[in-house]
Amino acid sequence: MDASIPPTAHAPAKRPAKPKLLTESELLQKLRKAQDTDEYMLSYDLAREGLRRFPKSPDAPEMAAMVVKSLARQGKLSEARAEAEVMVNKYAGTHWAREVERHTGAHPIRNQVPPQ
Repeated sequence: MDASIPPTAHAPAKRPAKPKLLTESELLQKLRKAQDTDEYMLSYDLAREGLRRFPKSPDAPEMAAMVVKSLARQGKLSEARAEAEVMVNKYAGTHWAREVERHTGAHPIRNQVPPQ
């Protein structure tokens, strides 16, 4: 072994540990905390992650509502309205959809004729 090269230079580099994925309850707890502060970008990111990872969760309507709120609080009103339109249709009748309706004026489309 060459004396000018330290022994650690030959050791394989360690890969950084993958960040631990939050459970749904951990994610929701962190999301709700961020939503109650001015961390709107974090709230948006967590809500999107939650919807991606837990799309069938009973908490999905809450996460979708937080996407709308986060966008609105960032001043992205047209994006918030577009998300609200999707959200109130997807989760029509839920507490969260009614709340988004009250705050944005978005309403579910009723009596839609399915495409032929």
